[in-house]
Order: sequence, then C-alpha cells, then structure tokens
Amino acid sequence: MNSLFFYQTVGCLTRLMSRRAAYTIARPVSAWAYEHNHTVREALAENLRVVLSGRGKAWTESELQQIARRNFENFGKYVIDFFKIGRLSPETLDKSVPVEHIEYLEQCRALGKGIIGLTAHIGNWELGANVLAMNRCRVNAIVRRQPSAKLDNLFQSRRTQRHIRVLPMRGGARSALACLRRNEVVVLLADLDFSDQSRRVRFFGESARLPRGPAILAARSGAPILPGFVLRQPDETFRLRFYPPIMPGRPRPASDIQKDVCAILEDVIGDHPDQWFAFRPVWDRGASPCLQTGR
Repeated sequence: MNSLFFYQTVGCLTRLMSRRAAYTIARPVSAWAYEHNHTVREALAENLRVVLSGRGKAWTESELQQIARRNFENFGKYVIDFFKIGRLSPETLDKSVPVEHIEYLEQCRALGKGIIGLTAHIGNWELGANVLAMNRCRVNAIVRRQPSAKLDNLFQSRRTQRHIRVLPMRGGARSALACLRRNEVVVLLADLDFSDQSRRVRFFGESARLPRGPAILAARSGAPILPGFVLRQPDETFRLRFYPPIMPGRPRPASDIQKDVCAILEDVIGDHPDQWFAFRPVWDRGASPCLQTGR
C-alpha cells in the first residue's frame, strides 16, 4: 500500500470510475490487505485496544477486529477520495463538506497572529486544508516526505494544485513561524510521531509519544491552535467540525498546551476509532513505521 504503482493505479481508476464504483472495488482490496498485512493489522489492533480501554468501553476481541476491518475499508476510501475529490470544483466541494462552527475560524483570524490548524490522521484530513483554502485562508501544511521521490512528487503535486503550500518536516519550524507572522494558516497532524523530537505524554491513560509541533509553535508565536477534523458520515459524505481554539497566551509553556491538544485528540479519536488510521504503534516502544498514510 506504499508503492508508487499502487497510488498511480488508484489515480487512474478514479479518473475512469465514479466514486461509488471505486468504493465497490476498494472494499475487497481493503479486506485482502487486512488479512495479509499482519504487521499493520496488529499495530492497529493494539492501538484500538488502548483507545477503547482508555474510554472505558467494554469490548470483545471480535468487536475490536470488526472496528479494525472498518478502519482498513475507510482508509481505502480515503485513498480514493484523495484523488477523486481533489478534482471537484470549489463550488461542489463547498456543498460536499459542510462546516460546523465556522465562527471559531473567524475568531482566530481576527487575532491577526496566524492560525495553527490542528488535525490528525482521521477521516479525510486533506479536505480540511482544502476547505480552509476556500475560506480565503493561505494554507501551509507541514508534511513528512515520502521515501520515494516519485511518490513524494505525486502527493505534493496534488496538494499544490489545491493551493496548499507544502513545508518540509525537517527545518519546517522556521518557515512555519514566518507563515504565522504573515497571518497565514499552518496545518499540522498531531497524532503520529515521525521524528525524534517528541516527549512522552499521557494519552488515553497511557504513556505515548506524540508530536509537539503545534504546542511549541503556539508557545513561541502566540498564535491560536484551531482544532478541525473532517469525518466521514454514514452516507459517505463528509463534515468538517471546528473545535474551540486553544489560546496559548504568554508565557504559557508548551507542556500545558500539549495537554489541551491531547484532550481534543482523545475526544475525536475515541468517538471515531474506525476512522483513525494509526497503522504504526503509538504506545509500543521502539517499533518502526508500518504503513504510510501520505502525511
């Protein structure tokens, strides 16, 4: 699922098929991936165990596996939508992704300090940046480069076409601060750590390593953090929901801000575990990445 050929094939199919037809193909492919990719499946299952236990939910192993299967299927749909929805006109996209609590975006923008967009590998995070761009925001996204240059170019070209400026993860802090000083939006995913700069925090009641980028940027810049998540609905539409901004203030330490970030992530992920694409261990120590999700 991380090969250039796979994503190129999906891109071609989405040009030839309707979204519904592509979803029909994605289901058996996702089921096959679930059965054969043991490492990814076990990493996801262990993550889901912690989430469900942390939320105090009773579950059986059979129920957990059902959630994991739906998760794989939803990820297959996400890959299709990455290519398919990106071709929609702004008018069509505006109708396809209704926004809840747009007033939080306006509240942050009025401060004039830039906005730190906080999201996660859940639902369809790419669409959130698109919606911000449609709402007269200059959007920058800090992303992790793909190991293959051609695959990386494929992802980044799609984002550039949607008026999203890509900032590299390494050395991106300086560029991000410059963007915030220009009153722009910097979007970061705060749930999976791909660096060696994280520190352990309490997450769903257990110790985990999570990215500290949003909290550090907020502490340094004074910019508000605007949490926003695009979640798949039962009818296969999407909805972007903004949450109350995290106002850093000064001199509030990044560690305190990080606690607020974790609380929001726990709320959203706990409510939608079948849409959280955590295909690498979050709580296990020393394990390597298993499945690339594009960011």
